[in-house]
Amino acid sequence: MQAIENQIAKLDKALSNKDLESVLAVYCHNASLVKLPGEFANGIDEIKSHYQSLFSMPITMTISTQFIKVILSGDTALVTTLWTLEGFDPEGNAGSVQKIANMVFTQTKDNKWQLLIDNPFGPEIVSNTKS
Repeated sequence: MQAIENQIAKLDKALSNKDLESVLAVYCHNASLVKLPGEFANGIDEIKSHYQSLFSMPITMTISTQFIKVILSGDTALVTTLWTLEGFDPEGNAGSVQKIANMVFTQTKDNKWQLLIDNPFGPEIVSNTKS
């Protein structure tokens, strides 16, 4: 679904540019974000605080999404992506990480798709869970 892919591309660009307002525009007001496995930001104010903290770090990063699969049911979409973060730490050391993300988007009354649940760690959130 092109509209959701466009939102993900906007999010990648905004994160790479540390553009807080553009990042927040992708999220629903009542969204939830997995900051790290076991750590969550609930609601736009907590999400804003998380990204303010992340963007204040003296690092450069580029985020790109290589694969997107959308499962649509009415005004809700389950999205799985493969994304990569590449960047440099404050000492200039290069690094990269690739992850699978799970996201839930919802369609608003004005037909805009917004991010309701953002889990950039995908299956890692259960990897350390005891059965």
